[in-house]
Amino acid sequence: MKKFIGTLCGLLLCTTVSAQVDTVTIDRVKGFEPKVARAPFMSDSINITGKRYDINTQLMQLPQTRLDNASLKVIAADGEGFFRSDSTLSGNLQTVETAFLALRSPRFEKAKLIIESDTAFRLFYDGKLIGQSDTSGTYTYPISVEPSLSHKVAVRRLSRPGGASEWRLRLLPDRKESEIVLSLDEKETLSMQYMFTGKSIANTTVSPSGRYSTLVISEKVNDKSVNSVLLYDGTRIVAHLDGTYLKASWMPRTDKLWFTEKSDNGLRLMTLDPATLQSEVLYPSLPEERYFVFTPTEDHLIFFVSDKGPENKGIVERVMGRYDTTAAYRDRQTLALFSLADGSYQPLTYGYRDTDLHDISADGRQIIFSASRPTTEIPFSESDFMVMDLQTLAVDTLFSGEKEISTISYTSDDRYLLVSGNANAFGGIGKNLPEGAIVNTYDGQLFLYDLKTGQAKALTKDFDPSVGRVYVLPDRFEALFTAENKDRVSLYRCNLKSGRITQLPTTEDMVRRFATDNKGNTITYSGQSANNSDRYYRITDNKEQLVYDLSAQKMQDLELGTVTDWSFTMPNGDKVPGRFYLPPHFDPAKQYPMIVYYYGGTSPTGRFFEGSYSLPMYAAQDYVVLTLNPSGTTGWGQEYASRHINAWGQRTADEIIASVQGFCDEHPYVNADKIGCIGASYGGFMTQYLQTVTDIFAAAVSHAGISSIASYWGEGTWGIGYSTVASYDSYPWNNPSLYTEQSPLYNADKINTPLLLLHGTADVNVPVGESVQMYNALKILGKEVEFVKVYGEDHGIYEPNKRRLWMQTTMAWFQKWLKDDPAWWDTMYPPVNL
Repeated sequence: MKKFIGTLCGLLLCTTVSAQVDTVTIDRVKGFEPKVARAPFMSDSINITGKRYDINTQLMQLPQTRLDNASLKVIAADGEGFFRSDSTLSGNLQTVETAFLALRSPRFEKAKLIIESDTAFRLFYDGKLIGQSDTSGTYTYPISVEPSLSHKVAVRRLSRPGGASEWRLRLLPDRKESEIVLSLDEKETLSMQYMFTGKSIANTTVSPSGRYSTLVISEKVNDKSVNSVLLYDGTRIVAHLDGTYLKASWMPRTDKLWFTEKSDNGLRLMTLDPATLQSEVLYPSLPEERYFVFTPTEDHLIFFVSDKGPENKGIVERVMGRYDTTAAYRDRQTLALFSLADGSYQPLTYGYRDTDLHDISADGRQIIFSASRPTTEIPFSESDFMVMDLQTLAVDTLFSGEKEISTISYTSDDRYLLVSGNANAFGGIGKNLPEGAIVNTYDGQLFLYDLKTGQAKALTKDFDPSVGRVYVLPDRFEALFTAENKDRVSLYRCNLKSGRITQLPTTEDMVRRFATDNKGNTITYSGQSANNSDRYYRITDNKEQLVYDLSAQKMQDLELGTVTDWSFTMPNGDKVPGRFYLPPHFDPAKQYPMIVYYYGGTSPTGRFFEGSYSLPMYAAQDYVVLTLNPSGTTGWGQEYASRHINAWGQRTADEIIASVQGFCDEHPYVNADKIGCIGASYGGFMTQYLQTVTDIFAAAVSHAGISSIASYWGEGTWGIGYSTVASYDSYPWNNPSLYTEQSPLYNADKINTPLLLLHGTADVNVPVGESVQMYNALKILGKEVEFVKVYGEDHGIYEPNKRRLWMQTTMAWFQKWLKDDPAWWDTMYPPVNL
């Protein structure tokens, strides 16, 4: 066997391509020990297609391996940059050589790989064949390096007969200031590719006793979700279940999972015993494939029945309501009761009003449901909340014409109900605001309602976090709930008797999902934090235990920067909370461009690690990233949230501008001339509005942004509803100054910042016309503007390929304007003369 000549060293240190060197000769690679290329047994001289055997076909079999594979060895080139091997094989035997290295950069770059080989070779880039030859020579192949991603280069070669071989690999970047790094490890920084691949935690459940739990893992494979379910007994995995159990839930009182499966007779209702892993048929054929829930007595199901509304059959269409822009608007939901004992099916509600189930009593005899209808008063819809006796179908009204209540639940005490809503509910008993301030109805509150006295008690009046998902314990006079706790989502327990609220111990910043047993003794949750991916925990006796660390698996090769809380104090003493992210390998002696992210309409910019607007992902591209939660954001108390009402950008913009300037003053490593800003939906509106009042930004991105408050109010599916909060009691006819003076469109002539408008063409929340009219205005004014439409996508961009292009477009725009490098933008959107 031949040997490689040259000193083998440890891992190659990452080397940045020098600005003074045009072509870089790669002097270290990793390779397997060469293998003798032996011809297979020839049962015939040709194969079934008539082809003769070609030993070069062995070069196409690229081993799929990591660079930290122990069988890979570091191979050094000689002084001329050639990798050489001597001739020690007898006869005309040849060997197959395989060599690897990785490339990465914090920006999009173009380059060329130049390979010189004295024999046949195959060149692979990210696993795809990009070059090949069966003869000696020098060959050049173009490549693209996307930000943060570790791009793997692989070379497969045949030696000359006898084993002698020499070859050389060089890199020629398109930019003299190239930041391409050569590496022999798997390390990379957070990339868009990371967001589109790998596993995530999709759901968690807990059995009624708390002994068993499930964890749903979703993995992206070729842009498709492949799901599996882990079944736990305590913290021990007892089974790996397939996708059949993806939507499995626990019986209300029994430690058995129920699920459905298709059979020749229709949809079969099944149970799985976690102790034996045996399944049995609970009911052989359900009436229809509909969503349903069990009653607590486990002997009945309540079906949610969707009745299709009238469809448009002609070339003209009569609009049937303010929200008649989506297919589902005309559909109506009713309820039905199904007996597992005798298969009887009893409709519970009927009519043209939507009915919704809120809860079922512990004895299974009653339900609380609501029926809604549109009105002409804010918030333009109201609901009647009623109690139905499931045996007689007799109905009593709890609340009529209610506008401020969201959900009602039974508690373990028959006398009390737990109600969620906003601070205006029950005559405003939950309000905690200065005189004249208006409630932000997106700020969630809890109330305890006494059925005996007809009185309600505000449980969260003095509780600043905004209540989210609520679960009332069936066997204890308590409730568990999540809440926006500033820029975190925390988990809380509420003693309904005393009203005491206690925060539960959760390591993660963002509790994404939680589940509990019937007494609240065992709680499971999954979550992530500002600088780590999903983890799964179990809480017992108020102690948290890590059960499944998906983050450690996914992030083993990631190099991350830091995240630090930061706030700015306004001249009036108000604090604007935020945090900032620094790039990996941060150098305080350098100056970095900065991206500012905000929402303000009105959810916090939470401390999520992953997602379309992953802030550490932008930091990985060598940006400082600053995010702010200015006035109007929920999670900081009622007064802070109320500042959103009838403001439409003014106070928010002042705080963003002052905070950005203050941050630059405190952090000299930020290049104050290269600051970009980005937001979506209301944040997209903020992007546009900011450019009408300041020139501090060098580039701006508005996704699905509102350019005219009036047209959004009139045309957006949720425009009128959202405006009941953001523009409370203000309309184009009674407050025209709000709709014009605060609309970016009416101030388009003041915009000087290069602005990118992104919009889904099927957006029914903020119609695409909001970007169309701003684009036209800025074009007429001769301003720097680009408009990219994403066909067929709604308010969010979710189809994988479209989402990639959408995210790349944003990144390319910032690279163009904040790094003075249009290479990525021009690659995606080359100049066209029209």
